[in-house]
Amino acid sequence: MIFSLTSRIVRTVDPVCLAKIGWNFGYKGARSVMQFKKRLDTTGEVFPPFLYLSILNSCNLRCQGCWVDVDKPREALKLDELNKIVHDAKRRGNAFFGVLGGEPFMHPELYDFLASHPDCYFQLFTNGQMITPKAAETLRRLGNVTPLVSVEGSATVSDERRGGKDVL
Repeated sequence: MIFSLTSRIVRTVDPVCLAKIGWNFGYKGARSVMQFKKRLDTTGEVFPPFLYLSILNSCNLRCQGCWVDVDKPREALKLDELNKIVHDAKRRGNAFFGVLGGEPFMHPELYDFLASHPDCYFQLFTNGQMITPKAAETLRRLGNVTPLVSVEGSATVSDERRGGKDVL
């Protein structure tokens, strides 16, 4: 099973995308963890090896139990703020970032932000509703992003939990 999965990934995933993920997530991610351990052992400094960035407070769904209040005015970190956070983290050896929202695809500068850091790997936590063929092609071209799509269960369970119809 693992062999067939690995074989399928190697045959079907864009080679540039696969190489970027391997380098940025695999090698640089492992190096970031080693640097974290070294900092902790030598100076006692606690700076996480991976950062999770909540880039905006807005979403296109109304999921039960979610912290996002869709009735509040939208607030989002600006591109220069996001870039500063990532540049500061890179100086400390980080190359792995989780991107959260609300719904990250609603951020007006999301693609510019991701493109500004080809030397990093980003996991995008999303409900998947805004991944169009064009969005998927952009992510493939960037090669340093993996969308992590939340699935609540069956279509009925997802509709009930997410407060919509046909959201799966």
